[in-house]
Amino acid sequence: MQKIRVKSFIADRCGMTLEAFLNLAQRAPRLYRTRAKPKPGGGHRVINAPFGKLKTVQSLLKDEINKFSIAPEIVGRPKTSTVDAMIPHVRKPVVIAMDLADFFPTVRKDMLIPVFGRILDDPEMATCFVRIATRQNALRQGAPSSPGLARLAIEPALLDLKKVLNAIDPRCNLTLWVDDLTISGPIGLARVRKLAEKIFRRHGFAIQGRKTKVMRDSEVQENLGLKVNHSIEPAQNILEKFQRCILARGHNSPQANGYRRYFDAIKRQSRKRLNARQSTGAGVGP
Repeated sequence: MQKIRVKSFIADRCGMTLEAFLNLAQRAPRLYRTRAKPKPGGGHRVINAPFGKLKTVQSLLKDEINKFSIAPEIVGRPKTSTVDAMIPHVRKPVVIAMDLADFFPTVRKDMLIPVFGRILDDPEMATCFVRIATRQNALRQGAPSSPGLARLAIEPALLDLKKVLNAIDPRCNLTLWVDDLTISGPIGLARVRKLAEKIFRRHGFAIQGRKTKVMRDSEVQENLGLKVNHSIEPAQNILEKFQRCILARGHNSPQANGYRRYFDAIKRQSRKRLNARQSTGAGVGP
């Protein structure tokens, strides 16, 4: 299995001595700037952004983590987009959208020690690397290495759910985009909602039940800003924002043209991904 060579990473990639790296790990919790970022739907998201040498080391660690292979159902890796997350759910009788609660802070030290134990060539350094990558023993949104580590930490839960879904019906699909889980398949799939919650809970994650949406093909099926009833299209709320932008700023304003570029990108990406799926026999639909 591929491993991060600890001595080489510290000396060659980070340009540090072991003593300096250990010292940085001790100081790491104090090397963050915290701010509140408004959410589109109201409320605020807490961003903990590292600075100085810690930010540099986390960015280098992110690059190493992104080299590891991971279950294809976990989207959000470099060179992937929300289109990749939603393509498997096009033209499905049922689409279920679920949201993981407090995703990054949920990934705590006890989850990350085994992760680093697997990916480092010196597992005894796992605790030190966890300290480099966390604040108050948990991942934080705003840290460069958090998304990659979170993907590795949640992979066992995704694989367990995938195994259950395949046993129910091989036509079931699931994808995860950061903290947004999408499941699709035949009409009876709606009953797996509680089962999915149980599987994630067993792995230390929680699904926000009040945010779960079960969408049949007789209604609009949307998630991650994309509609998937017949093809990949912008969601209705995105189109409404586009129309409001035109009214407020003008038909040819930079903001309106930005929306058009986004719509064009969706078309290009979805066409490319659909062709790739069809060439491998995956296709779309029931």
